[in-house]
Amino acid sequence: MDASVSVASIARRFSDSSAPRAERLPKYLRLSHAMLDAIVSGEFRPGSQMPGERELTAILPLSLGTIQKAMNDLVDQGVVIRRPGM
Repeated sequence: MDASVSVASIARRFSDSSAPRAERLPKYLRLSHAMLDAIVSGEFRPGSQMPGERELTAILPLSLGTIQKAMNDLVDQGVVIRRPGM
């Protein structure tokens, strides 16, 4: 899958998560849930590369720190493995 399509999909899922109930969640959790949803739906296959933090920062209205926190949440859940420089 094209990386730009992946980022656009995550951005769409993130903006869809602005429903009244979801708005109470911190932004990093909303992003983490959007990314997890993309993984569960099969947009990202095991072993595939997710969009980079800077790529996500360019398209999402979030700070780099928020994006890093969301990625760390996925790592803590055992869903994503981070590799520096990858």
